[in-house]
Amino acid sequence: MRCRSNPRNTSSATVVRCRGTKLRRKSRRRASRMRLFIASTPLSGLLINNILKFNKKVNMLPDISKISTSPGVYIFKNETAILYIGKAKNLKKRVSSYWQNIQNLKEHKRQMISKITNIETIVTTNETEALILESILIKKHQPAHNIILKDDKSHAYIKITQKTEWPTVTIVRRPTSTRTARYFGPYLSTYAIHIALRALKHIFPYRTKEKGSSRPCLQYYMKRCTEPCVHTQEAEQNSHLKKEYHEIINAIISILQGDTDNALRLFIQKMEYASSQKEYESAGKWRDRIHALKALEPTQQSIIQQKKVSQDAISFVRDDEHDQVAVTLLKIRQGNVIEKFQFILTHTRYDSLPDIEASFLSQYYTHAPDLPREIILPYIPSLSQSALSAVCGVDVTFSVPIKGKKRKLLTLAEKNACEYLTQSRPDWEQYQPLKNHTSVLKELKKDMALPIIPHRIECYDISNIQGTYPVASMVVFIDGIPAKNEYRKFSIKTVKGSNDFAMIKEVLIRRFAHHHKPITNHNECLTQKMIWPKPDLVIIDGGKGQLSSAISVWHALHLDIPIIALAKKQEDIFLPTWREGRPQSPFTLKKLSTGTTKLHILQYIRDEAHRFAIQYYRKKHTTSLSPSLLDSIPGIGPKRKKKLFKIFGDISGIKNATDDELSPILGKQLTQQFREYL
Repeated sequence: MRCRSNPRNTSSATVVRCRGTKLRRKSRRRASRMRLFIASTPLSGLLINNILKFNKKVNMLPDISKISTSPGVYIFKNETAILYIGKAKNLKKRVSSYWQNIQNLKEHKRQMISKITNIETIVTTNETEALILESILIKKHQPAHNIILKDDKSHAYIKITQKTEWPTVTIVRRPTSTRTARYFGPYLSTYAIHIALRALKHIFPYRTKEKGSSRPCLQYYMKRCTEPCVHTQEAEQNSHLKKEYHEIINAIISILQGDTDNALRLFIQKMEYASSQKEYESAGKWRDRIHALKALEPTQQSIIQQKKVSQDAISFVRDDEHDQVAVTLLKIRQGNVIEKFQFILTHTRYDSLPDIEASFLSQYYTHAPDLPREIILPYIPSLSQSALSAVCGVDVTFSVPIKGKKRKLLTLAEKNACEYLTQSRPDWEQYQPLKNHTSVLKELKKDMALPIIPHRIECYDISNIQGTYPVASMVVFIDGIPAKNEYRKFSIKTVKGSNDFAMIKEVLIRRFAHHHKPITNHNECLTQKMIWPKPDLVIIDGGKGQLSSAISVWHALHLDIPIIALAKKQEDIFLPTWREGRPQSPFTLKKLSTGTTKLHILQYIRDEAHRFAIQYYRKKHTTSLSPSLLDSIPGIGPKRKKKLFKIFGDISGIKNATDDELSPILGKQLTQQFREYL
């Protein structure tokens, strides 16, 4: 896998090449360690053969139609710098508005648009996350066309002191030490926080002063504080009062963590009671408190962490149809998501995700200028922490979260990887089946010289690695729409070794046995499973060799169904010559204009067959991975087995997992039982 730098990220993450005179001394040492590591690791073949492609769009804007409609942040760039950072509830609609209303924009905005050469987006869970992330990125990059807030006023946090006998609850602008206090937020509206905390005081009286006073405070006289400042020493001697106060603090923490149901239920009862007593002013206050309490619910925990940590959250999304994996890396420094990097990995079709992770990690972090202390991943990679730490020269730990804030970060990265994968695809791969393709199918009939309009199209594909676990797929499209209930998958039974031509023969014979089944007993009723409908067109995923094998089946079964082959590289379409109602060679090469809907349909059908075959192959391959080991352990059923494979990749990953990693899935007792079976 070769590594090239991403022009979109050169401002902060330039990848240093292994050769050249301009390498710094530290990078040379890393490169030397990397060469020794590659020579000794079993993944060296994967590292060399795979190619890492960075997102590269120079002097051209991405297709705005491919931008997500989700909330998020958009970044306008030129060749050298970031021009503008903005947030949107609907990214696609907001970005499009700049070009739709360009005549109504002010002069400086029009000048900015004329300089844009690239648009980057970061998808978030909601608009609040987008607003906070926008603020973080603007402060970091200070784009020329953004209004920069010079007073550096931060969002508000709720601070609850810890390791003290009488914890206090206050509002602060900047979190300091997480060892002595716990922080919740940030929150956008300080006013809403004040109202909400005031409402909490009515049912959970808490202390706001850290030090006592010589006389009672106003909160004590209003019965909003259980520990009077003037009686600190007496109160400290009262263990019952201290225990009750800590229960109050725990209840407040529970509400701030999102468990507001009990408090909301009580507030609603108070409001309804006041309303029934015709105390409408009091009912209105309780209503306002309900709204304020809802404002305390966490909205952006995936954007900002409580601790000032140094992390990278990396997510991988497979695209088997095009033999690639999209990678999104979220860079978290001082607890904030400050940057996003995206990559495309190719030649990954038959590699497991743990191997893909290991290959990416070893290449990226060998030359990364800023190394994190923790790397958050969806799977345990087939690369040890010590090996990566030795290559990088810095201690790095891996984390594979199942739930919590780290899991939310991974989910956010995965969402962005999916969007990046969608935006990277050509137009024909964005093809969406419409309700009526009659006109396009008529054009196909004319171009392919078909006897009738191809209302029912079937496509076949073979998937195997050097003859292991060979499978095939059949997908069906009716009037341009996938009929997934008629999809079929085949496990190759008679062919040994890697022989795609023989495999396509077997599959077609088995399929058309249902169409051409002889009736020995005329009283026998053939069911729908015994007879499959006759297609109007058959597509073979492949070239001349696959088409020749298919035609031999046509001759053996005396079929007169139109058949073509569609090759991937040049999108070549091969048509047989028809003589006496039978397909023959030589074959005619047919080219359809690039970008036409009729070509899009054929490409989409071909890739759908390929996807379905790969999906079946991977399922068959995964279930064959030492099934007896897990199946023989009582307590490990299909759900736990599936979860183990999802997190650890394969049986070796499960074996190498620590007890702490297995316990959340299996429990301590079952983990111990699993170790005994090993």
